[in-house]
Amino acid sequence: FDLSVMMGKDKDAVAEMITQGCNFGLRLFEHKLPIVIGCTGHALAMGAITLLASDLRIGPSAGTKAKIGLNEIAINVSPPIFMTEMARAKMSPQMLNKNILHALVHSPEKAMGEAGFLDELVDEDSKESVIECAIRRAQELGDIVQQPAFHEAKLLMRKEARELVKRTLAEDMDRYRK
Repeated sequence: FDLSVMMGKDKDAVAEMITQGCNFGLRLFEHKLPIVIGCTGHALAMGAITLLASDLRIGPSAGTKAKIGLNEIAINVSPPIFMTEMARAKMSPQMLNKNILHALVHSPEKAMGEAGFLDELVDEDSKESVIECAIRRAQELGDIVQQPAFHEAKLLMRKEARELVKRTLAEDMDRYRK
């Protein structure tokens, strides 16, 4: 998201940008193929949502200074429903509370596992970059997953979140126009 738009006075522009972010996130969240993402640095706000909407998230080594999290509350931005629902689909209730209401920002190491943003880290001693690892893992998944079983399972697992986001998008955007 463009922070200057989010903090600006044009409420329609804010709602439009959030709607576009929601549509992008939903395309990833529902895509029939596995979405594998290589996070090479910071992933805040929409960057973190992109991680949440993906199926396999590869991050940089624990030694990097990357910051990952949903920092909307810390910058006084009310979180959109699509963000909270994608987060709910990927993390425990305790981490959902901390990640959204406390606006926790994590190192890659803490973003992995329970925090719910990353699935794997590339070791800093690895000869493989984050992007190379993500490409390799995408190829491995491509060899394993079978269609339509993968897509059907993905849609079923995310059904409640998808339906709620789609059903409430217009109403949610009205909050940003006030």
